[in-house]
Amino acid sequence: MVAEVESNPQKEGAAMRTRFLFGGTNYRRMIEPLHIAEYYKEGGKDYIKERPRHFVLLEQWFNEDAEKQKPERGQKEKENPQLRGESKSNSKAKNVASSLNDDSCFWVHVEEARILCNEQASNPNAKQMLIEFEQYVLNNLEKFAVTPDIFLAQSSYMQWWNEYEKRVGNDYSSPLAKVMKRHTYTKYAEGVSVLADI
Repeated sequence: MVAEVESNPQKEGAAMRTRFLFGGTNYRRMIEPLHIAEYYKEGGKDYIKERPRHFVLLEQWFNEDAEKQKPERGQKEKENPQLRGESKSNSKAKNVASSLNDDSCFWVHVEEARILCNEQASNPNAKQMLIEFEQYVLNNLEKFAVTPDIFLAQSSYMQWWNEYEKRVGNDYSSPLAKVMKRHTYTKYAEGVSVLADI
């Protein structure tokens, strides 16, 4: 599909382009995490450098389309003030249990954080990179941009958290650590903010 779109570009605003973007984005959000899992299972590192071109292009086209639609969305909100009150986060919160991760590379960040946990002694940048990862996760949780599946007991994310918690110790405090230690994420699937009780 990507090769076809590249060789036969759609006219600006064509309905087919919208269908390609929607289908391509759903494909990327469903399939790329499986590709990522296989990549790291086989001992890969730094997936982003070797990310397949079709995933890169699908994401690029989606982002370009989203940028084009910003002025149009702003105009619609100006014409209909009720739309302003309906934030994207509220909509996503209602549907978080049945959605896909917005960032199809979310699991790349998780796998790289797991690697960093094991490299803390030998990598002087590991601590700062793990703090940045914490903020990345928290931002995604605040926007309801990741699925509740990340909190499944055997998920890579929970494996990372369990290892990370051991390494930083019980006294470690950060916004994400509070979310995890207080289990405020348990109602995330119902659309409740993880920061509600913090």
